[in-house]
Amino acid sequence: MKVNIGCGARPMSGYQNTDVVANTNAQHICPAWHLPFDDASVDELRAHDVIEHFFPKDWPPALSEFTRVLKHGGRIVLSFPDFGDLAVGYVEGRYNIDTIRSTVTATVPPFNSCDYDVPESYHRTIHSKQSVINDLTSKGFGQFKSWFETYTWNLFVEAYKP
Repeated sequence: MKVNIGCGARPMSGYQNTDVVANTNAQHICPAWHLPFDDASVDELRAHDVIEHFFPKDWPPALSEFTRVLKHGGRIVLSFPDFGDLAVGYVEGRYNIDTIRSTVTATVPPFNSCDYDVPESYHRTIHSKQSVINDLTSKGFGQFKSWFETYTWNLFVEAYKP
């Protein structure tokens, strides 16, 4: 089984799609830290542009839940705005302040992904490549691969549960 966390209006074919918001295209309405799947029942878990929407207190339980449902050898793929790259890029002049504001908060055009009437659409925390790898490592994950996609600051991190 494959699971897509936080599908919103973009469900993935071949995946069990979840979201916390009821008016989405999800088969399962639930927070990421209370998934309706058995222990070690998921082969692959994806959370694209989702973890930055969690409050900081919700990231550790969500990561524990991802670990719980993934099979041994299961694959996790996370994507998120890489705050480390954004900060360095701002200092180097690659990104202007509007790009930083837009990416960190999701509320400023031209990259406004926020639905002002849906609080869950706001970005509530930041992550970096190293912070996510550290968090995954603390749960035993390994075999890391990372790449940028979509926008230059949107980092993908892939790892496997031992």
